[in-house]
Amino acid sequence: MGGIAGNSIAGAYSVVIANSHAKGGKDIDHGNTIYYSSTLRSSDSINNGSRILNRSIETGNPIRVIRKYTCDFIHRPLVGYRYEGLFKAVGVEEKNEGEEGGEKFWSLFRLERVAGQVGFDLNRPTESERMDYKRVKEGY
Repeated sequence: MGGIAGNSIAGAYSVVIANSHAKGGKDIDHGNTIYYSSTLRSSDSINNGSRILNRSIETGNPIRVIRKYTCDFIHRPLVGYRYEGLFKAVGVEEKNEGEEGGEKFWSLFRLERVAGQVGFDLNRPTESERMDYKRVKEGY
């Protein structure tokens, strides 16, 4: 889960929703509720990113969520990344698939948007920001 920044004391500070299929299950993004999938693992041991998000469930601290243009949210940014506001990790479900000896495990975290925030800024990135992004990708 390279998309998580945080520590074992406070929990997660931020999460990037990118829907990398190299992870375990797929992220499920409904806008105000996101099911965030951990990295696939071959045992039921918990990785560092999952520990950090589990700690967030315990602390209740808000988490900054940033969406990448590759996520499945219908209103995702057209290019780059966009800050989407504060969410809280409110639950986790442990998943597995495959037969014994070849099983794969992952955690599916439920993130809910904190109420009272301004709605998603669907006008971002602006046309100017998209052009800047294109120039950066081209190396100026």
